[in-house]
Amino acid sequence: MKTDKLAQTWKNRNSDKSSDQPNKDLKPLAFQEPANETAPTQNHNVIQRKHFELDEEHKLSSVKIMLKGGNRIYQPYIGISFIEFDTERGVTIYSGKRKINIEGRNLETLADHLSDLTVDWIQESLTGKDDKKTEIFIEKITSYAE
Repeated sequence: MKTDKLAQTWKNRNSDKSSDQPNKDLKPLAFQEPANETAPTQNHNVIQRKHFELDEEHKLSSVKIMLKGGNRIYQPYIGISFIEFDTERGVTIYSGKRKINIEGRNLETLADHLSDLTVDWIQESLTGKDDKKTEIFIEKITSYAE
């Protein structure tokens, strides 16, 4: 008989509702986007530049580094030991035995955003020539193992 009483209590837990079904249609539980290719529904928190993109809405799992020749490096943020900014050498990302060096102009801002885990991708300049029209210029990206 305790079961009947519990069922009655559960049934009457919200007498204002006509049904226990949700009011909104539910989306299927399948991934709509490829891994790490996330895009917020409203783009007001995404800042896209010529050589990099920021997503201030949420922290990302990795940064995609696109090299001039078409090669890509997907560097998980969790694997980054530390990020170093040097006015002469640029930004260096240390990850285990790998170092990724980014050279260019005004890279301090990029280093700050990398430390906040908000950079989605970084792209090396295809021409290597700085036209001074962009806030940040990425001249060269070098990846090497120690």
